[in-house]
Amino acid sequence: MNDGARLYDIGELRRRARARAAQRVGQAFDGQIADDSVAGVQVRRYLPSTIHASATTFFFLHGGYGLFGDVELQDGYCRLLAMRLAHGVIAIDYPLAPENTFAHAIAAVQAVMREENTGVSVLAGDSAGGALAVATARAGEEWPECVDGLLLTNPNLDLTLGSLAPNAPAGPDSGLMSHAFAQWLGHEHAGLRLDQDARRLPRTLVAVGTDDSLAPEARTLHAACTRARVPSRLLEFEAVGHGLVSESHLVERIADEARVFFRLPAS
Repeated sequence: MNDGARLYDIGELRRRARARAAQRVGQAFDGQIADDSVAGVQVRRYLPSTIHASATTFFFLHGGYGLFGDVELQDGYCRLLAMRLAHGVIAIDYPLAPENTFAHAIAAVQAVMREENTGVSVLAGDSAGGALAVATARAGEEWPECVDGLLLTNPNLDLTLGSLAPNAPAGPDSGLMSHAFAQWLGHEHAGLRLDQDARRLPRTLVAVGTDDSLAPEARTLHAACTRARVPSRLLEFEAVGHGLVSESHLVERIADEARVFFRLPAS
C-alpha cells in the first residue's frame, strides 16, 4: 500500500526501533567501542584489536526512513564489518525528520568527515542511509573530496519511489517511505533521483537482495556507474529481502567483497 496520507506516530516508530535494537543479542567484538561527539554530532567508534596502521575508515549511516534509528539500530552490522575488515568504523547519528531535513543530515555527515578524515574514507549507508551517503558524496563543488568510496546496502536511490518493484515480496513499507520522504527531503530535494547520474561518485559497491523492492534502483545506479566509468560492483543476493545487514553470513560476504573492491590490506 502506498498511502502517503496515512498518519504515522513518529514517537512510536522511534520507540519500536529502540526496542528492536535492545532485544538483539550483541555481536561479540574484539576491540574498543566508544560513543563520542564530533562537530556536535553523536558518533560511535568501532576499533578492532587487530587494525591496520594505514587503515581505511568506514563511516556508517543507518537506515530508518530518515525518521528513526540511531547508532544502536545496526550496531551488530558495524561490529561485524569492523572485525571482518580489521578497519575502523564510525557510525554517525545524523539528524532526523521531521525535526530536521535531508540537507541538515548531509551537513552533519560532512562535518563529521571533515574532522575525522585523515586518510582513505568509505561512506557506507543502509537503506535511507544509502540515499544520504550518495547525496553526501555528490553534494556539490564546495564539498572537499573526502569520500573515496561508497558501500551501499539495499539503498533508497529513487526518492520519487517511481522505481519500486511492485511485486517484490520483501521491500520497505512504501507508504511509510512516501510519508517520511515528504518531510525529510523538503522542497530542495523533492523528486530526487540518486540512481541515474554517477559522474561525481567515487568507487561504489552496492549489495541488494533480489526480493527487495529497491533492487531496480540499485541496478540503475550500477548501470550509471558503468556509463560514467566509475568503478562499481553490484552484489545481488537471491531470495533475500530488505534487511540483509541483519544476516551475519551476508555481512561477511559483503565485507569480503569490500576488502577486494576497495583494495584493503588482507586481515
